[in-house]
Amino acid sequence: MNKDQYLKELKQLLAPLSKVERDEILYDYREHFDNGLRDGKTDLEVINELGSPEEVAENVLEELPNSKKSIHNTNTDLVRMVVLSIVLIFINIIFVLAPLIGIITAYFGLYSVVVTLIFSPMVLFFNAIVNGVGSILISFFLVGVGLSLGVLVLLGLLWLGKWLFRLIKMYINFNVRLVRGY
Repeated sequence: MNKDQYLKELKQLLAPLSKVERDEILYDYREHFDNGLRDGKTDLEVINELGSPEEVAENVLEELPNSKKSIHNTNTDLVRMVVLSIVLIFINIIFVLAPLIGIITAYFGLYSVVVTLIFSPMVLFFNAIVNGVGSILISFFLVGVGLSLGVLVLLGLLWLGKWLFRLIKMYINFNVRLVRGY
């Protein structure tokens, strides 16, 4: 085998690479041959130093990110990601979505409790004004209790909403990390 045959076979074995990458690698190996000839070596001696074209191509393809091996791994990873995504979608729809909708509905339902706690004592107060002065003291007390409870429940709901949002965000990020594999 001579230099031209070696480079021709190497070029064929590096076919999975782009033309630019293949040409750069072939240029490097031409330089190896030229340097060897300048040092007084024959083509056969240079080939023995470099190894067979199959070995060289295998090493090059393993080192480069665009090799067949990494393309195969990328395809395998893509298939794994798609299958895992489909499984997660079904699991999330069946086991997570219904409880999540229930929790969110209950959360927003508690806001109606806040509105009721804040505004119903005011209605009682206006009713006491219209019906008579005797029940105004009780109405003041009920307004204070209702407003206090309403504000406390509102603050609790705001805190709960913040944590509910964080929990949902963490679960979504967990699913994304699971699909991506890290």
